[in-house]
Amino acid sequence: MQAQVEKFKLIKLGIEEIPEYIRSLQEQTGQDVETISFHQTELIDVVTPVEIVFRRRGEKSRADALIDLARKMDMLTEAVTLAATHLQATPRSPE
Repeated sequence: MQAQVEKFKLIKLGIEEIPEYIRSLQEQTGQDVETISFHQTELIDVVTPVEIVFRRRGEKSRADALIDLARKMDMLTEAVTLAATHLQATPRSPE
């Protein structure tokens, strides 16, 4: 587990929730994340995962595991988009 924590320290993230989400995903699915790379989106100031390479525990094939992970990442992207939409709709307080 310490090795995983160290890996996350090496990744520069735009929001702190992504590493926690991935740790939670690892616990739920039994996936060991080996490499994570991120890119900056142009629409909102959020870093999103674009490539995840992992070693799968269990009987599913790598393709099935990637499909499962892609589905979960789509849900994360949707949640971030909804949050960004909410933030854009929220009036800012005068400074």
